[in-house]
Amino acid sequence: MHDWWLALISAAFGKIVSMPKPTLYYRQHHNNDTGAKKWNIKFILTKVDPIAAKKRLSVKIAQASIFLEHFRNSISAEHIGMLEVFTHLDQANWFMKRYYLIKYRILMQGVLRNLGFLAFI
Repeated sequence: MHDWWLALISAAFGKIVSMPKPTLYYRQHHNNDTGAKKWNIKFILTKVDPIAAKKRLSVKIAQASIFLEHFRNSISAEHIGMLEVFTHLDQANWFMKRYYLIKYRILMQGVLRNLGFLAFI
């Protein structure tokens, strides 16, 4: 996802901050693949599917791996360590996955999303 890529670049080479005022209009169409979704039972069930959760994680791991490959020589040792742990997260046991995610603060936004993320990772 392009948003994730931009967030990786921003976190590694700059700073991520919240803008108090919108800088552009956000358009959402009924058939968008990504974006704001209605929180109905169908949406929630897709998010608690362990197979889908593993697939979403594998996409994030792949993107982090590519980022590390491209920018290893330009980022801090701390970022390299975190990315190396994250890119091998699928090989860690149940406890260590959660330990690493909490240690490096690789979390979602909001309590419910974090509970779901940590439950199905």
